[in-house]
Amino acid sequence: MLSKKKSWLGIIVFFSLVPLGLLVVPYLIAWAVPERFGQLACDCVIVLLAYGLNQRYWHVPIHFFSRNKPVGQLVQLLPALIYFTIMKLPSWSTMAFNKVTILILLTVMMIAVAEEIICRGLLIPLGLTVAGGRPFVAVLISSLAFGLVHVVNLAHGSLNTVMIQVIFVFASGMLWGAVYLKTHNLLLTIILHFLDDLPVVVGSQQSNIATLNSSQVQIMVMIVLGIAVIACGVVFFQVHSFHYHGKKLPQ
Repeated sequence: MLSKKKSWLGIIVFFSLVPLGLLVVPYLIAWAVPERFGQLACDCVIVLLAYGLNQRYWHVPIHFFSRNKPVGQLVQLLPALIYFTIMKLPSWSTMAFNKVTILILLTVMMIAVAEEIICRGLLIPLGLTVAGGRPFVAVLISSLAFGLVHVVNLAHGSLNTVMIQVIFVFASGMLWGAVYLKTHNLLLTIILHFLDDLPVVVGSQQSNIATLNSSQVQIMVMIVLGIAVIACGVVFFQVHSFHYHGKKLPQ
C-alpha cells in the first residue's frame, strides 16, 4: 500500500505533467515534428511519461476496460450521459463535420487518453490513499486537478472564458471520476472525454464570453458554479449510494 506522503508526491507529479508537457514539449520537438502534429505528439509524450513514472515509482493499476456487470456500468454512466445530453449535445448539432479529419480524430482521442490516464486512472487511486479511502474526496481531488490543468488555456483565451471553462471541466471531471471509481472502466471516461472535446477542437463553439460585461460574466459564473455544485451533489450520492460490485480501486 502506498503511503500518504508518496501518494501526495504522485498527485503533484502527475498533475504537473499535463501543463508542463503542453508548455515545454512543443519547444523540444519543434525541430522534428510538423506543427499540425504538435498536440498529438505532446499528448503521446505525456502518456509515455505518466506510464513510465507510474511503473517505476507508484505502481498504480489502471483499469482500462471491464466486462463486469455491463448493466451496472450503464447505471453508473447515466448521470454523466444526462449531463452530456443537456450541456454538450447541442454543440454537436452545430459542428462542422466537413472539417473533421483523421488527424483531428487522433488528436482528440490522444488528448482524452492522456488526461483520463492521469486525472482518473492515476489521481483517483492516489486520492483514495491521501483521503483515507473516502471516495468523494478522491474524486474531488482528481477533478480539481483536471480543472486547474486547463488554466494553460490562458495562453490563447481570455481570463473570463478560461475561468468558466475550468468550472465546466471540474463539473465534468466529477461525473467522469464517479464513473471510473464505480466501474473500473477507463474506456468509458475516455469516450465521454472524446465526445466532449471533439466539437471544441473542430471549432464549432465560438465563445462570446470575452465580449460580456462584468455583470453578465458574474451571472455566467454563478450559473456554472451552480451546475458544478449540482454535479458534486449527484456524485456524492452516486459514490455512496449506487453500488457496483466490482474490485475496489487500490489505495
